[in-house]
Amino acid sequence: IHPVLSDAFEVLSKSLRSGTSFSQAFEAAVPDLPSYVFQLSSAGEAIGELGPALSDAAAQLEYEYKIRQEFRNALTYPSILVTAGLAAVLFIFMIVVPRFSAMLESSRADLPWLSDIVLSIGMAMSTNKGLVFAITLGIVCFTAWAIKQPAARDAVRQRLIYLPIFGAWLKEAELARWASMLGTMLRHGVDLVKALELARNTMTIRSIGSRMDQIGKLVRTGKSLSAAMTDQDTFSDTALSLVQVGEDSGELAGMLESLAVLYEDSGRQRMKRFLLLLEPAAIIII
Repeated sequence: IHPVLSDAFEVLSKSLRSGTSFSQAFEAAVPDLPSYVFQLSSAGEAIGELGPALSDAAAQLEYEYKIRQEFRNALTYPSILVTAGLAAVLFIFMIVVPRFSAMLESSRADLPWLSDIVLSIGMAMSTNKGLVFAITLGIVCFTAWAIKQPAARDAVRQRLIYLPIFGAWLKEAELARWASMLGTMLRHGVDLVKALELARNTMTIRSIGSRMDQIGKLVRTGKSLSAAMTDQDTFSDTALSLVQVGEDSGELAGMLESLAVLYEDSGRQRMKRFLLLLEPAAIIII
């Protein structure tokens, strides 16, 4: 077992022996877990279903990890294409073009204007290799630094949702995460207002999170969940119908989990379409 987990379990065991409730001891032992994990454990402990509650918390953690991995995997291929394309362009301008420039020096005046520009840029880059290397290294370091900044990541995600296909996949992944979390919380006895708040905390795209905030506010004023969702113009008609049926039948938690599966499957299909279009598009651009 991992040393960090081993220490956490030891702290948890000592707290339980001293009479602390499991949910409080759990939070003290592993404070870095998302807040919904502790809320689920507290709700499960209160209704005598601690085991299933912890199992669902683990499933939710696994689900969020899977979403993050799918996002990273989707960006890996385009990142490799862009990096390879930029490296090829730098190689051509710094190594190949200067050799052609030397060969064509005598007939430079007769070259088309575009060829003359390419040769001039290539010679300038070849002459200033150190400067080009420093600028490239600076861009790489700045990008690596920006990726680690929450504000920068938030800004990038906010821009990405406006892309065709890829943006729709990101939005559906967010909505699937929200519906899955909300359904899990409701199934374990967490009240709707608190469940909406915890589900909102799992959102990573600011604009969608703001709409979820509005849903929570409308529910607190007495509106039904389906009516509040309709007002935000974010969900599909199918999603709204599922939630309304869940409210009418008393099976809201189950319907929300079905909605999460629906959005997850739709998002996965969009991701496959995006990856199929990406390769030829990237090759044409490069």
